Amino acid sequence: MSNGQPSQQSQQSQNSGFDALYLFSNIHASSIANLIRCDFGREALGWNSFLAMFLMLVICGATDDKAMLVYLGVWLVAQAVQRIRTYWLLRHGAIIHSRYAGYPYLAMKVPFVRSHATATGFIEPMMCLVGGTLLCTVSVNLGGFIMVGFLSFMVRNGIEKEIQRKRIERMRDAEIEQRWYSNAYKYGLEE
Repeated sequence: MSNGQPSQQSQQSQNSGFDALYLFSNIHASSIANLIRCDFGREALGWNSFLAMFLMLVICGATDDKAMLVYLGVWLVAQAVQRIRTYWLLRHGAIIHSRYAGYPYLAMKVPFVRSHATATGFIEPMMCLVGGTLLCTVSVNLGGFIMVGFLSFMVRNGIEKEIQRKRIERMRDAEIEQRWYSNAYKYGLEE
């Protein structure tokens, strides 16, 4: 019997599809982010970065592209530098959310960009698109890999914005419910 509502099974498969899309976007974005961002949270460069390294190794092995191998080396150095910087900041009292995906320092250097949302939602994806296009003159594989960052950053940012919106919506709902319960407690339930 159908009441117009999606079944629980189709809802779960839809959620797992979004989870997989978010995971892959996060992994791919992690292969670029530590070159264009700074001040990451302690756990932001964890599993996603490990899987990003694995992804780059697979691409290096499959394409035998020297430029991709050089990029992997540069990325590993940047990864180490970002880790050291994060631990230095935390040791010196910085308060950073453990999963913070980094401050978009490179995008914030673009003229007239003043907001974090503009930097992460528009400038960083465009940087991937333009940078990847330019890198295609050196290596099509590397350029294409960076260009896909346009999609990775857009998808990841879009999903994270929706998650934030839903969390705020739930907080507002909880606030409304608590006011109602508080009034019911003070004045009794209306009949």
